[in-house]
Amino acid sequence: MRKRISSYVISVEVAADKYMLLHGYCGSIDLIEKSAWEKLKKDGFNKNNNEDELSEYLATRGYITEMTHEEEVAYVKRLASALHKKDIFLYTSYTLLVTYDCNFRCPYCFELNTITNRLRKQTMTRDVVDKVFRIIDKTQEDKILKAKHITLFGGEPLLS
Repeated sequence: MRKRISSYVISVEVAADKYMLLHGYCGSIDLIEKSAWEKLKKDGFNKNNNEDELSEYLATRGYITEMTHEEEVAYVKRLASALHKKDIFLYTSYTLLVTYDCNFRCPYCFELNTITNRLRKQTMTRDVVDKVFRIIDKTQEDKILKAKHITLFGGEPLLS
C-alpha cells in the first residue's frame, strides 16, 4: 500500500530550519527539521525513504497514512459522528431562563413585543435556583453523566 502525508497535517515554519507539524484528528504536535519535511513532501514515501527512522516516527504520530484521501475523509466523518453520539448520550445540557426583565432596546431581539408586563418583572429567585440544582442532582445521579453545561438565558439580569 502506498504511504502519503495525511490530509489533516498542518505544517508551520517556526524558524529558518524548523517546521511544526500539527495533526487535526490525532492531536499530534511535533517539531522537525525543515529539510526533512521538505524532502518528505518532495520525494514522497518510496522504497528509499519509507523505512527510515523519521518516517516510522511520523507514521506512529499519524502524519503518514496508508489511507487514500477519500478513505481518510470517510474515517474522520465516522470519528466525528461517533464523538458526537457519545456527547449526546453522556452529557445533558440545561438552559435556565433567569428573567424576562429587559429594557427591550436591542434591535435584533426576537421577543420585542411578546412578553407581558407581568412576566417582564419576574426573576428567578435563589430558592428556584436551589430547586433546579436539586432536580439536576436527582435526574443525573451518575457522576459521569452529570450535566457539563448550564446556559443562562433571558432578559437583562443586571437591570434589577
